[in-house]
Amino acid sequence: MADIPEILAAALDHHNAGRLADADALYRSILNAEPEHADATHLRGVIAFQQGRLDDAEAMVRRAIGLDGGVALYHANLGRIQKAAGHLEQAAAAFRCALEFEPANAQIHSDLGGTMADRGAWEDAVGCWHRELSLDPNLSEAHYNIGLAMRNEGRMVEAAASFQRAVEANPTFANAHLALGLALQDQDRLGEAAQCYRRAIEIDSGDVEALANLGNVLRTEGRLDEAVGAYEQALESAPERGEIHSSLGVALQERGELETALTSYDRALELN
Repeated sequence: MADIPEILAAALDHHNAGRLADADALYRSILNAEPEHADATHLRGVIAFQQGRLDDAEAMVRRAIGLDGGVALYHANLGRIQKAAGHLEQAAAAFRCALEFEPANAQIHSDLGGTMADRGAWEDAVGCWHRELSLDPNLSEAHYNIGLAMRNEGRMVEAAASFQRAVEANPTFANAHLALGLALQDQDRLGEAAQCYRRAIEIDSGDVEALANLGNVLRTEGRLDEAVGAYEQALESAPERGEIHSSLGVALQERGELETALTSYDRALELN
């Protein structure tokens, strides 16, 4: 039998390539030879998590922690499993334990922040994301998350500032462009909002929310032909969205096309 480090390296190659069955077989071979091998135990738990077997995943990761309780990644993955299972208080405790071993791990601060947000503890969540940014101020996801928290509290100016920092850190972050557009639109900064929606659409031509909101801005500005085009493009990707059929109906009605508008309203009512 090959040396365990060689088998573990081969297993990780399979695992990273998505060949989970091959990786799991090698992890099991390690555990047959060395039943208390913490890494192999943990990684089998990771595979179970990836396969949606949350109970098995938690049991194996807990066993790995019992074998070696000082590895931050084990505790962090336990937190991710518990978060996926909806056990948010336990997940938060696991992430905090992981941070005791790796306080400079930005990803774990992010995970803890997301967990606190899911619990509705927005102030605590923002604190986690600020700690994440203290480690790397260019983390666009952290700026975005803070923006969502500000928007949740109705603080649209601060939300827009955070979303702006997110798109500066990552210009291809379509959701951040969309969120910035929404924050600007809420402040009646319609031209700037439209630019954000157009940028999101450039990144993802099927971005239904960006297309629909661009249509709303254009309709408000009286640019009805462009608004109709935006709504129709949105419906190509999401023909089941009744509210977009309704918005299209309004634009068509304002353009004087009453029969076509009625068809859109009828379709909206069929869907909702």
